[in-house]
Amino acid sequence: MAFEDDQEKRNRRERNRAVVDKYLHSGHGDALLHRHELFCEDGISGLWTSDSGEPVFAQGRENIAKYDVWSSQHFPDWTWSNIIIWTTDDPDRVWAECDGEGNINLPGHDPVFYRNHFIYSFEMRDGLIYREREFMNPIVEMRALGMQTPTIELGDFPSA
Repeated sequence: MAFEDDQEKRNRRERNRAVVDKYLHSGHGDALLHRHELFCEDGISGLWTSDSGEPVFAQGRENIAKYDVWSSQHFPDWTWSNIIIWTTDDPDRVWAECDGEGNINLPGHDPVFYRNHFIYSFEMRDGLIYREREFMNPIVEMRALGMQTPTIELGDFPSA
């Protein structure tokens, strides 16, 4: 009986990993406009590192579809590369790390090329994404947009 349980967990883990892989290969074009289909009806998708310090997210598959349309307009040629996906002891928890780049067209800013490093947390339910959380360095994005960024004095921090 334990073998069957272990096999079911392995199967679920691999199925969830495949969904995350598909998500990370859907940065633009038609794939992006169908990415919301990878989410549960009550799913959550968004950025957990914003300039406000609060998450910015869409909830519900219909709102995630709108978020995907917004992304297609503001990040028209976005791609992720150097993708690494980690499964965990919990088959419904998946983490990923990657680089992302493309043109960014945000209101109030000139269009620019932008590159950053990303970490993603995925919580899965029944083979679909329940919650996707994106983490990146917002200072890198602000600098790409030509914005002034604050600095933090670290004093005598030891460096290499």
